Amino acid sequence: MQSGLLLKYRLMARVNGFKGFGAKKVVRPLFVLTLGTLFVIGDYWFFHRVIRYLDGLPSRLGEELIVQLVNLVFITLFAMVLFSSLIVALSVYYLSRDLEMLHSLPISIRSIVTARYFQCLANSSWMVLLFSLPMFTSYGSYFEASWSYYLYLIFNLTPFIAIPCLLAVLGIMVLMKVYPTHKTHQILTFLGLFFLVGVVVYLRFLSQDKFFGQDVSDEQIMAFVASLKAPDHPFLPSNWITRGLSGWIEGQREMPLKQTFALWGMASPHIS
Repeated sequence: MQSGLLLKYRLMARVNGFKGFGAKKVVRPLFVLTLGTLFVIGDYWFFHRVIRYLDGLPSRLGEELIVQLVNLVFITLFAMVLFSSLIVALSVYYLSRDLEMLHSLPISIRSIVTARYFQCLANSSWMVLLFSLPMFTSYGSYFEASWSYYLYLIFNLTPFIAIPCLLAVLGIMVLMKVYPTHKTHQILTFLGLFFLVGVVVYLRFLSQDKFFGQDVSDEQIMAFVASLKAPDHPFLPSNWITRGLSGWIEGQREMPLKQTFALWGMASPHIS
C-alpha cells in the first residue's frame, strides 16, 4: 500500500513536469516524438524485410535462422536491461536526492525498496521496449498471427524484463556492501565498455559482408548459421520466451504456456 502511494506521487511529479509548457518548450517533445515514431516505423519495416528474406531460404534454413534471430534479440535485450538497471539502481537506491526525506518518513523499508524497484524497472526498460516491440510485431505480422499472439507477447515481456532488473538490484546491493559509491560507478562503467567492445568484436568476426553480392555454397551458409547460434540453455529466460513465441506462431499452446509459467514463476515471488 505504501509503495503504491510512493509510485503515485512519483507519477504525479512526472505529470506536473509537463504542465505549463510554452510554445518553445513544446517544440522539443514534439521533435523527440517525431523521431521516435520514425524509428518505430523504420524498425518494423527493417525486421519485416529481414524475416521475409530469411523465410525465403531453402531447406527450412530460414525457419531455423528466424528462431535464432529472435533468441539472439532476446539475449541482447536481457543484457541491455541488466546493464541499464545496474546504473539506474545505483542512482535510485543510493544517489537520489530524496532518499534522506523518504527514510525520515513513517514508511517501511520494504515499501521504499519495492517502489524504487518499479521506478528502476520503468526507467531501464522503456527504451528496450521501444526497440523490441516493432520487431516482434513484424514477426507476428509476417506469419499472420492472431491477436492472441500479441497478448501472449505483452504478458511474457513483463516478467522477462523484470528478471534482469531484479538481478541488477540484488547485484548493486552486493556491490555497495563491498565497495563505496564512486568505486561501484567505476566498475559499472568498465563493465559497460567491456560489453560494447564485445558486441562490436563479435559482429566483426561474423564477417557477414562476404554474403553480399556473391555466390556462396550451402556449406558456407550452414557454417554461418552455426556461428550465429546463440546460447539456448534451458535455464535462460531468453530461451523460455523464444520457445514460447515461436511455438505460439506454430499453433502450439501447451509448450508456450509452460514457458509462461516458468517466466512468471521466477519473477513474481520476488516482486510480490
